[in-house]
Amino acid sequence: MADTGRKLASFVSLFVIGLPWVIVSAFNLDTQFPVTFSGPERSYFGYTVALSMNGEEYLVLVGAPTANSTVSTDVYEPGALFSCGNITGISTCEEVDVVTKSVPSTWASSAGPKLTYRMWLGAALDVRPGFKPSLSRHDIVVCGYRHARHRTQGLNGICFSLSYDLKPSSVAALRPLENSGNQFVYDSEEMVYRSYFNHGQLGMSVAFCEDEVRFMAGAPGIFEGTGSVFHYDGMRNVLDIEKNAYGVKKTSPQGEKHAYFGYSVTSGKFFNMTIDQFAVGAPRGENHGKVYIIGSGAAPLVSILQSEKGLELGEYFGASVLGINLNSDEFTDLVVGSPLYAHETGCDEGKVTVYLSDGSKLNFHIELHGDGKSDARFGTSIAGIGDLNQDGFEDFAVGAPYEDGKGAVYIYQGSDSGVITQYSQKIEAAAIDSNLAGFGIHISRGLDIDDNVYPDIVIGSYLSAKAILLRSRPVIQVSLDVFFNPSKINMHKAECVYSGKNLPCVNVDACLVYDGTNVPASLDFQCSLFEQDPSPRGFFYPYQPKTAATDRNVTAKITIQTCVTLQFYLHTNIKDIVTPIPISFSCELAPSTAPNDTFDGAYPVVNPFSVLNITRVLPFHRGCANESECLADLFVDAELLGEEKNGVITLGNVSSVTLEIVVRNVGEPAYSSQLLIYIPPQTAVINKDFCMTTRPRHHAVVACDIGNPLGKDMQVNVRVKLDVTKIAPHTKSIDILVQGLTSSSETNFDDNIIHVPIKVKMISDSSIRGSPSHYLILYDEGLEKSSEVSHKYTVRNYGPSPLQTINIVLQVPHAILSSGEPKTFLYFTGLKTDGTSDNILPASCDDTLLDIGQRLKPSIPPNLENETMYYNESYTLPDLDNRIMKRSIMQNPTEKSFLISHSEGEKNTADTQKERTFQINCDNDIFDCITIQCSASEFTDDRKFAEISVAFEIDYTVLNSYFDEWYQIEFLTTGSISISDTDVFDLPHHSDFTVVKTTLHNESPFPKKIPQWMITVGVFLGTIMLFMIVIILIKVGFFKRKAIPKSREPKRSFSESVGDEEFLIDTSEGSSAENE
Repeated sequence: MADTGRKLASFVSLFVIGLPWVIVSAFNLDTQFPVTFSGPERSYFGYTVALSMNGEEYLVLVGAPTANSTVSTDVYEPGALFSCGNITGISTCEEVDVVTKSVPSTWASSAGPKLTYRMWLGAALDVRPGFKPSLSRHDIVVCGYRHARHRTQGLNGICFSLSYDLKPSSVAALRPLENSGNQFVYDSEEMVYRSYFNHGQLGMSVAFCEDEVRFMAGAPGIFEGTGSVFHYDGMRNVLDIEKNAYGVKKTSPQGEKHAYFGYSVTSGKFFNMTIDQFAVGAPRGENHGKVYIIGSGAAPLVSILQSEKGLELGEYFGASVLGINLNSDEFTDLVVGSPLYAHETGCDEGKVTVYLSDGSKLNFHIELHGDGKSDARFGTSIAGIGDLNQDGFEDFAVGAPYEDGKGAVYIYQGSDSGVITQYSQKIEAAAIDSNLAGFGIHISRGLDIDDNVYPDIVIGSYLSAKAILLRSRPVIQVSLDVFFNPSKINMHKAECVYSGKNLPCVNVDACLVYDGTNVPASLDFQCSLFEQDPSPRGFFYPYQPKTAATDRNVTAKITIQTCVTLQFYLHTNIKDIVTPIPISFSCELAPSTAPNDTFDGAYPVVNPFSVLNITRVLPFHRGCANESECLADLFVDAELLGEEKNGVITLGNVSSVTLEIVVRNVGEPAYSSQLLIYIPPQTAVINKDFCMTTRPRHHAVVACDIGNPLGKDMQVNVRVKLDVTKIAPHTKSIDILVQGLTSSSETNFDDNIIHVPIKVKMISDSSIRGSPSHYLILYDEGLEKSSEVSHKYTVRNYGPSPLQTINIVLQVPHAILSSGEPKTFLYFTGLKTDGTSDNILPASCDDTLLDIGQRLKPSIPPNLENETMYYNESYTLPDLDNRIMKRSIMQNPTEKSFLISHSEGEKNTADTQKERTFQINCDNDIFDCITIQCSASEFTDDRKFAEISVAFEIDYTVLNSYFDEWYQIEFLTTGSISISDTDVFDLPHHSDFTVVKTTLHNESPFPKKIPQWMITVGVFLGTIMLFMIVIILIKVGFFKRKAIPKSREPKRSFSESVGDEEFLIDTSEGSSAENE
């Protein structure tokens, strides 16, 4: 029996931290009808538990190490052992008197009370297996390891042995460490006294040996925590105390101080020897924990046969140990608990290590971790619970008393290969009682108390002062099978009739058989038979017409195979007649007929390793040489039809292509024959006949069913028309993959796949055109300093193929490269690359050199500085907009363009009169130009175009300082296009270069200052000419004319109107005579 490390309250502080639960399915320990035993609160009732029997009565023994005693009422919390009877009815627990007859009467007078203060009676407990009562044997042992006889002595510890009948007269006290002379030993080297029996703490652990006669008691505190083990024979005689083995100079491994050798004990036939061996835990050995396998004979020194060490510092390896034969061989195996083991990211999850014996050595087998929850301390207790499911292999239970703050117990099964890794059952405290805590601190040996041959167990829950009895149910093993008659479906034989139609069918026999130990002779099962296909190809009849499933209640007899026969009909329109049809059969045990509030100990559970859901496949008759395999041989060929037969298409000229595919089978029948056509993502299927289209991630797939089966030497032709208008401009070629498939075995895969490549040819006809916002600008340099102009460029692709991208280069002159710094006469005010029309394509330009937004400031031309200008008062500022005229673009003049140099505001006008037009363009090296790089996409047809507009402001003051007034200036910008894709052939039908011109004309030149010499010469010449004219007039007598006679004086007259008549009145003399 394994002692379970319940002593952590004394040596290691206890932590109770809860985590979420994981509920698992139950096995045969029933948790629906537990029997709960309760003890005094805060008494640690349930710290140890055991099952025993007194004659015909089964008892539950429970240790409560901090309980107050009803026997010795004058001692505070000495601890107590309780006996609980009537375990199948209303349970009652009574304290067992272990001191009245066992403690000498002299103790009370010479050394104090019979039970000492807080001696922790019930901290260790075990019952001899076998239950063959004999008054000469000790059957039950209970210990209190904190017992001290004298106040001057430390915690020597004490154990009591008693018979199954629990009579006080059968109790004997075992106190080998109370010899006052051995409490301390003298260390001659250090010259100090050291504790020997003092604080020896006998009874920290106790366990009966496998021989069912001897028992062991651990005393881990001997010699300053070095520890020791005592074992007793059937007459309660101490066989060895090992005093000499623990002298001060002892150097053997078990002599390590503070290792707590004896913290846990167990025994077994680990090795092929005539006598059993002991397995003793020392959880602090070498700071990791150790377990020693030692001989059990009486000897002055302990013989160490093997030792094992924990892997992690402080994991408390050896806090619990269990000797158990897991694989039913002739040797005992070893299970070791490490409750303080921690994962890398956890804390105190705990683990259990299993070693299998080969007769000469214990070999590592496996590590178990339960559910690996933090602070669970899995492995605090380990107990052999017998063959829980009667499969011939011993099973064991592992306690995790602090899992989720409540506790849990895990059940593991033995097998011929050792331990089955997955636990067969997890018993959680919350599944029994939500108020339980510390559940799993101790687990009893297994004992059948309800006579169903299956062992039952008791589990302690000390923090809630309870002990829980769980009873086992019988276990059955169930086997299922399905048979078909005939064994294969022949789709060509429709011998069954349903609704007036002949259909293929088979008989289905669904069978089950069960077996078990001490189980009922007959049991009821609820079974289901169903077709497992997602799209059923048949149905069962007559039980559930036209359905692919049927439910039946089946009554079976033990070990006799019981079958249910059904007919399974095949639908007439199924396509897959190759893949076998999966038929599944599942069963479960029908509910118990006992009342819901009554525990039915005869009602079994199904072994979790029984397969209760099986699937058998119903194959088809194929008609091939080998019925299990048809050897088909598909051959696939494909070609393009029409003008595209050569495999080349011009993008934009062709809207669709037609692919013709031929599939032939030159082998045995090809079942579920299918043609797959993998379509590139830029194409689409226009017509697909009897085919279907699916769309996986990268390609569309046209799937065509071409025969089921496609017989030998049969041929199928398939035509697929594809839309190619969506092929991207940059595409060089596309590839169509055609593949023939069959569920039959293909003998030659090489001719099942063919690639149909289609080369894509690109032909385009790109064009660029330009236009100015103003063809002609008339300006007055005296009033106007600058004008805003924009040149617009339109780029198109006249096809037929679409273009991904057209590169555009614009060149604009902006400065004169004269001596010194360049003279900028043009400033960019905007660059527009989009429009409002849906047909305008987006374009992008690099405008980093344009410095868009800079505007000119009003300025005076250089030749007018410091001059006073006079204008007629009636002069008004001309309306510039009314003076701007448009006309057709003029061709470039043939005369050479040049620039007239000048100095200090004086222009040499001698040669400029020869030519009146001057061009500003980027072909002339005297001008600095800015290049604007642009691109636009995508040009799918000639309705789409890109439009780029460059806006700028021309500074007249700079130009007028370099040109005479009579010059007409032609300002030219250029645009060109190119295609990056070298695979595109660009037709020369449209121009890829354009020139945009705006003519600038100075309408009214400024007046100039007349030179002084010209004024002087003019005055002189005028004086001479005047003098010569006077002389000539004198010579001709101009100044010598005679006076006019009075008779020839002119007449004076005036007119006067009287009424409507005008009268002329003559005032001269003699007028009347002359008139007469």
